[in-house]
Formats: sequence, structure tokens, C-alpha cells
Amino acid sequence: MTRPWATPTSPSPSASSEDALKNTKTPSSDQNNPDAADTALISIIAEVSRDSSNSQCYESPVPSNPESLQRLGPIAEHLLPTTMSCRDAFDSAFYCTSLGGAFTHLYRYGTVRSCNEHWNKFWFCMRTRTYGDTAKQAAIKEYYRTVENSKYGKRGTSSEDIWRSRDELLDPGMAFRGDGQEWTGSDEEWRMAVLDVRKKIREVGSTPE
Repeated sequence: MTRPWATPTSPSPSASSEDALKNTKTPSSDQNNPDAADTALISIIAEVSRDSSNSQCYESPVPSNPESLQRLGPIAEHLLPTTMSCRDAFDSAFYCTSLGGAFTHLYRYGTVRSCNEHWNKFWFCMRTRTYGDTAKQAAIKEYYRTVENSKYGKRGTSSEDIWRSRDELLDPGMAFRGDGQEWTGSDEEWRMAVLDVRKKIREVGSTPE
């Protein structure tokens, strides 16, 4: 006897839905994957390597007229890097375009920065992978020379207008060494001398012209 309030047994749709959800990988899991940057970098390197292997022409990064370049001081030229990490450049560009990097810059400076400089550095580093050792070092050195000139070469004045740039490194222990005589008095005498100097400064400042 069939009761009117009884319902026929049938497969529960919720069970099949749960099984389907278990077997389905959500797209958000890839976005939260910490290895997403590594996967993107590997794919980019593979693509660039494939393109460089297909093309046999290698453009020299050294400019045709090196004398037209604005060179730095002797010590600054010596300290210019000759190596560049493509992984570090990619991580910097990837973080710049991420939500965390944009929020950090917006919080500190109140504006949203452009990441073109970071991506240009990364693609420049990828192009230098096809150069020889000598050409690669020259290109990287020229890149950092251009960066230094863009930061400090466009201003109307420079610290070298007041301070003469050193042409050679100082010996150990010679930096920040004063030319005056060493103080031989006591601490109390030093304190009284400082107070006397301050008193004279106040007297000169309060004297009417």
C-alpha cells in the first residue's frame, strides 16, 4: 500500500552536485597558487628562447657612437653592474602589477604607479640572453648608466658644483676624518665651550643692524 505522503526514492541531486564540485577545479585556485609567478616566468622564458632559436640574427647592443654617451665619474663607472637577474626583474614587475604592489604604492604616495619601467627592464634582460659575454656586459652596463643619468643627470645643479668628486678610493680609515685637532679637555670644559659659542651666536643674532 502506497501512502500518499510518501515520496519515491530517487538519487539525490545534491550528492551528484557535490561529486561534480569535487572533480571540478575552480579557477580561483590557480590565482592563489604561490607558484603562479614561476609558471608564468617559465612560459615566458620558453617563448623567448624559441623565438631566439628560430632567428639567427643577433643585434649588437653596443651603440655605434659610444663617444656621444654621457659617462659618469671614474668611481661611478667602475661600480656600474655588469650582470642582471631576469628572475629578480620579473618578480619586481609581477609584484608591481599585483594588487598588493599597487595598494602599497597608493598608500605611500597617494597615486597608482606605472609598471612600464619594471617590464622594460625584464624584457631587456631577456633580450640580453642571446648576446655574447662581452656584448652582454656592455649592454647591461649601458642600461644602468642610462638609469643613473635619468635620475641625476637632468637636474640643473649637482652636488659636484660644491664638492669635488674623488677620482680614486680612499685608504681604509681615512673617510670622514676631520682636519682639526683632537679635543683634549674634559667633558665639562666641552659643555661650557659649546654654551659659550651658542651665547655668542644669540648675541650676534639679536644685535640690531
